[in-house]
Amino acid sequence: LRILRALRFAARLRFSIGEETAEAMQKTACMLKNIAAERILSELKGFFAADGCAKLCVEYLDIFKPLLGEALPRAEEFSVLERQQATFRLAAFFALYGGKNGALPLIKGLKPDKETAFLVCAATDAVYGNALSSAEDIAFTVSKYGAFVFGCMLDFARSMGRKVYSKADALLPLLQSNSLPRSVSE
Repeated sequence: LRILRALRFAARLRFSIGEETAEAMQKTACMLKNIAAERILSELKGFFAADGCAKLCVEYLDIFKPLLGEALPRAEEFSVLERQQATFRLAAFFALYGGKNGALPLIKGLKPDKETAFLVCAATDAVYGNALSSAEDIAFTVSKYGAFVFGCMLDFARSMGRKVYSKADALLPLLQSNSLPRSVSE
């Protein structure tokens, strides 16, 4: 667990990890499998809540492999994490790491609370789904995830270079004020 704590402290306090310590962390990362999933998730939440996590995520991506399996995206893609809301970074990480079909099973392996799993679904929908491609999809997305999470999804999709409905920013205030319908019945 100290491996993850070192990353969390380095991210929060913005210090670099010594070369010998980094090597030891890489060598012993396989031992992370022996730690309770809830404790791992707790450390990951603290790590991704810190503003310095994106850089460390790229540098120490191999540490996550024993926990989560081989990474699908290129390490450079994790740099988008620094442009995400702190509450959405963990979800964005899992969406990037697990991809369209693997993000939710990965996070469920760490026994998350409902909110964390919900955010991972939102991040996955933002990058791999059609949640942001039309006015109807946006209305459904806002009703499903709420306005704050929708804003996070919008930022995440744009930072990943995904196509987003051109009037999405204009629709959000209208949906928040209930000036537009959010469901078929409305």
